[in-house]
Amino acid sequence: MGGTSLVHRCDARLKTLVLFAFSVAIFFVDSWWAMALFAAVVVVAVAVARIPARFMAGPIAPVAF
Repeated sequence: MGGTSLVHRCDARLKTLVLFAFSVAIFFVDSWWAMALFAAVVVVAVAVARIPARFMAGPIAPVAF
């Protein structure tokens, strides 16, 4: 899946570093507000990357239902 968005054009090392930092930071979250902020960051990143909602719903469906 290729794209031309800002997220797609970023260097792979930067994306890996951001993913690692985000993954570690989630374990230190101790409030619902902070968790909501992390969820909002994910939603914004998906929107900026212009990833279709149906593509993102696939992996979430087995967990949600």
